[in-house]
Amino acid sequence: MAKRRNFTDQYEARVASVAPLGDKAVQEIATTHQSHPNQVRAWKRQATDGMVC
Repeated sequence: MAKRRNFTDQYEARVASVAPLGDKAVQEIATTHQSHPNQVRAWKRQATDGMVC
């Protein structure tokens, strides 16, 4: 059985910071960073929910 991958907070923040720019689709970002598109969307949502306006 494969071991689950654990990503650091810095890595998640870096990927999430690229997602809202709109230059690339979530699928392209996920492929580039070797993660799943749903995970990228979750990181993006966490980053935007945590922002203070």
